[in-house]
Amino acid sequence: MRDDWDERVDAVWSTAAQRSEDDVLAAILELADERPERDADGLFERASAYDYVGREAEAEPYYRAALDAGLTGDRRPRALIQLASTLRNLGRAAEGADLLRSEVGDEGLADVRAAFLALTLLDAGRPDEAVARALLALARHLPEYRRAVTYYADELLER
Repeated sequence: MRDDWDERVDAVWSTAAQRSEDDVLAAILELADERPERDADGLFERASAYDYVGREAEAEPYYRAALDAGLTGDRRPRALIQLASTLRNLGRAAEGADLLRSEVGDEGLADVRAAFLALTLLDAGRPDEAVARALLALARHLPEYRRAVTYYADELLER
């Protein structure tokens, strides 16, 4: 059942760009309702749906509940990144940055984490660190000038 549920959730998200926001929200909430009340995956998907439609204040408690319920797998690092972004949108960027500095885990999302960390740091009034974090993420992909970009990023972090 779980595999089928995950496939149905993935199907909604993979077609979200072709659907109205209301349709995406309704479809994900309907799927989340199939899960037990404290099911971490269902809570995460519910949070993601509210976040997707710009209802961050409603999303935040579901992200926290999902994490508290023991969210695991690839949803956990996504929840941390998405919660940090939600906190930023709610005017609590410093809290979001702290969250992204803590355990996020999935190195496959390292660049995504770096991007959202840079955004939260910028909104938290730390522009030098924001640019440095973005540069360090970019430097990993530079075949040339990696050393120089890393040096300048480190210099920004020391300010």
